[in-house]
Amino acid sequence: MPIAPNTKMKQLQWDKLPQQQVSKTLWQEEEPSKEKEMITKLSNDGIWLEMEEDFKAKQLVINLLGAVLFPRLHRSHTVC
Repeated sequence: MPIAPNTKMKQLQWDKLPQQQVSKTLWQEEEPSKEKEMITKLSNDGIWLEMEEDFKAKQLVINLLGAVLFPRLHRSHTVC
């Protein structure tokens, strides 16, 4: 059950979790229904929307990134 944000999000750096630590997390469950249940609960409680708001990329960063990656496109939209 994938969840996609409605806006561009900040990039996060993750550390790999050692296999022996997995049993101490919610990912120890092998039942996909548990994951769906958790996603539904977080969605219904508004947590997904809060996370999206807290971790959305700033528009300035998005604009600068676009100017760096696609300079020709960016110049064509610039008013002189």
